[in-house]
Amino acid sequence: SSFLVQMLASFNFKIPSFTLGFSSKEFDESDRAKSIAFSCGVSNKTITYRDNEVREIFKLLPKIWTSPIGDPSCIPTYMLTKDVADNDIKVAFSADGLDEMLGGYKKYRRWLMVYYFRRIPLLSLMLSLLLSCVPKKKLLNYRYSGVFKILLAISRKYYFDSFELLDNHFLSKEVLEVKPHGKLIENRLSKNEILFRLSEYDFYNYQLKNILPKLDASSMYNQLCLLYT
Repeated sequence: SSFLVQMLASFNFKIPSFTLGFSSKEFDESDRAKSIAFSCGVSNKTITYRDNEVREIFKLLPKIWTSPIGDPSCIPTYMLTKDVADNDIKVAFSADGLDEMLGGYKKYRRWLMVYYFRRIPLLSLMLSLLLSCVPKKKLLNYRYSGVFKILLAISRKYYFDSFELLDNHFLSKEVLEVKPHGKLIENRLSKNEILFRLSEYDFYNYQLKNILPKLDASSMYNQLCLLYT
């Protein structure tokens, strides 16, 4: 979203911007959005997430999405598109999808960390021995996921979520080449190649199958035309 606002402002398109604000600081980005909008000379309106409306939105879900959707962000997405449409706006830009195209997700950094740490000799073995002392119940506890996900992926002891996918598709050994002297050497992926593969996977499997249908359904139900970057 920041990238899109800056690009539009550079072409002197000073259009209003909207942000959904949350009471929880973990999800709220409204202060940062206001700061970026101000620096670009663009107005910004924060729409507050309203817990009391969630029950009513749940009743609308079968009408908005004609097929099952397992993404909880569909509720704030609907709330945001409805409020934008209620401001007499008929056409809006959406910046969804740039994270996949520009490698914006934090998980990409974690995956790169796993990739490079696995190249350190004996580190996987040492971590595996160390983690074997930790009860499995604790390892599987979601509260420890941030640090333990990385450690477990490096050690190859347990897999979580997309790390198994990552290991199978992106961190496994590349095609071996035979050099003139007959030795086999392993081709290592560069940082950019890894990011491209990860972004490409998310683009086809997450953006096209989840993000865009979610936005399309929400905006069309509220008679708002969304233009994608």
